Amino acid sequence: MTSREWTAARDAAAKARTISPREHWERAEPFDMGHSTECMFLPRKPHPTTGYAIIEIRGRQVEAHRPIYKELIGPIPDDLELDHLCRQRACVNPWHMEPVTHRVNALRGYGVGALAARKRECRKGHPFNPENTYIHPRGQRVCRTCQVEANRRGRRRGRA
Repeated sequence: MTSREWTAARDAAAKARTISPREHWERAEPFDMGHSTECMFLPRKPHPTTGYAIIEIRGRQVEAHRPIYKELIGPIPDDLELDHLCRQRACVNPWHMEPVTHRVNALRGYGVGALAARKRECRKGHPFNPENTYIHPRGQRVCRTCQVEANRRGRRRGRA
């Protein structure tokens, strides 16, 4: 058997055993996580590094929440991604997902940038408001009051 024939046979076998996203959804098990509706988890373990539920479609492993959302809710716009409102990556309940921009999805999370963006005051307690905040060219917010104090300290050291 040539490699081309072997690949064709493998692909045909994968297509024959493919289960539709709807069938995966029907196999999902409910679990109460304290939301208005239950999270739904597939019996299979989630991906070890990403934490997303994985299913096989046409011989390829894909994150389960996207095809299930497309099957039960509708298409996902090209410029948007799905945000898990329940914050459970392995949940495949499409009613727990919302199409949003990458920026919105990242800022809703718990990453360093999201936590920094939620801060309303600097380390010393000065407010991050338009009058007291400078946006550095790299994008981070700088407290003007603290920056003035740091500049004064630097000038004092220079005179000594």
